Amino acid sequence: MSSEVLTANNSTKTTAKSRRKSSSESQNQTLDARRKLEERLEDMRLRKETIEFDFDFA
Repeated sequence: MSSEVLTANNSTKTTAKSRRKSSSESQNQTLDARRKLEERLEDMRLRKETIEFDFDFA
């Protein structure tokens, strides 16, 4: 009977660890997606600013 309890506790700990890992992985993916979006928005802003200027110094 005590071995059954130990087995149940071990599986619970493993599940908790995997939950923590998956939540941190999803948080990292969210941060990566946010960084990519911010970089894209910055690129679009810079492109718009450069289009506003006339660089034809003839």
